[in-house]
Amino acid sequence: MNFNFNFNFLKEKKQSSRRLSKKKKQRLLLFLCAVASATVLLTVLVIFVILELGGKTEQETVIVEEEDIPEEEDIPDDVAEEEPEPEKPAKNYPAPEYPFQVEEVVVEVPDLSQEYSIAWVSDLHMVTDTEASEDIAEEFIPVILERYEGLSVTEDGVHARELWPEVVKFLNYGEYDGIIFGGDMMDYYSPQNMEVFQEEYGKLDEDVPVMYIRADHDYGAFYGGDKFGETEAYEAHKLIDGDDLEDKYLDFGEFRIVGVNGSTKDMGQEQLDIMKEQFDSGVPIIVATHVPYASKVDDSLAELSMQVRNTIYYWSKEGDRFYPNDTTNEFIHMIRDEGSPVVQVLAGHLHASWDGEMREGLPEHIFAPAFTGTLGVIHVIPEGAEVTRPVKIGTDESSEETSESTKSISDTGVEKEETTKEESVKEEPAKEETTKEESEKKKTEQGNSDKETTSKVDGIIGNDTSKKSKEEIE
Repeated sequence: MNFNFNFNFLKEKKQSSRRLSKKKKQRLLLFLCAVASATVLLTVLVIFVILELGGKTEQETVIVEEEDIPEEEDIPDDVAEEEPEPEKPAKNYPAPEYPFQVEEVVVEVPDLSQEYSIAWVSDLHMVTDTEASEDIAEEFIPVILERYEGLSVTEDGVHARELWPEVVKFLNYGEYDGIIFGGDMMDYYSPQNMEVFQEEYGKLDEDVPVMYIRADHDYGAFYGGDKFGETEAYEAHKLIDGDDLEDKYLDFGEFRIVGVNGSTKDMGQEQLDIMKEQFDSGVPIIVATHVPYASKVDDSLAELSMQVRNTIYYWSKEGDRFYPNDTTNEFIHMIRDEGSPVVQVLAGHLHASWDGEMREGLPEHIFAPAFTGTLGVIHVIPEGAEVTRPVKIGTDESSEETSESTKSISDTGVEKEETTKEESVKEEPAKEETTKEESEKKKTEQGNSDKETTSKVDGIIGNDTSKKSKEEIE
């Protein structure tokens, strides 16, 4: 019996010990879970505190920095003044080697704040196709060579093809505010003419605005035969500058130079509408055109035109070649009528220099052709002021003398040029007389050649500007 008692006692004790061990394990597990939960909560709390304190610190820093910045009106002048932008490096374009004649025109504009200097180039009549090629047929070479030797060359024997790079040097070296190409830069369109022209055109200072108004020779595919036509010419010109009618102007803020494109033909309604918008801009307007307009106050233009071209070679009711239709006539009235914003008309085309008035009080200037080695410079100055920016030609003495002589010519036109020649004859009678005779002979031959070759070209391409009607130009 005692045995049984001991056995049961030991059994109960063992079971009790197991129950206690199990409870200890449960308590230990609960304790560990509690510790883990507390650790996680503590970690989250620490992270939150760090983020909160960091945000406040950054915000306080910003506030402090903003508070430290004084208001704009309290900033001293020496602190408020911005640092000047670094000056652009000098471009140092080379001076032209060819001794160009410079034909200067002064345009006075009311209320102008400064002086502007604009370069003009027209009637270069560049020819590059001097032999038959895949673009130019053999049958056209005689006419092309005649113009190459008789028209597209200076008196001292420099052909326009060689002169064109020198023209670009002149334009870059002169540091002009703008450049106008006034038409007939090439004698006709051909792929080779365009390639040579565009190669040098791409060398112009990209910071100087350029306006290129085309004329019949720029677009004229006179010698293309069945190989190319005016469609190809128009497309090629777009690659130069876009050749968009709406972009034919130079805007200087205080005034505008507005270009008439394709002026050897009557003006279309699209261009007339664009001109009306330009004239309504509220600023003085300078009109640049290839073909000049008739003078209502001066017969000298008609006399010079008959002498040089043997016809009325500008828009006028007196001639047949450039007799205006209604649209062109309306534009002429826009220029000439009282109250017009136009202060000056600039032109080329005649192949002779002329300075006069389109109407009383409205000056018109026709530039000599670039193929003679003559380029134009327009000085736009405040009314009543004097020109202060001399023309930059070069450093050699011959260039400086050329500049002085052409200034006196351009101030008063053709008559002054004759006077200048007479004065120089008095200084060196024998030498200058010979030079003058040779020069006059050359000019006569040049004029005759010009007339003959023009008529030959007309025979090939026809006359685009035949008489349209007989309305009077008032």
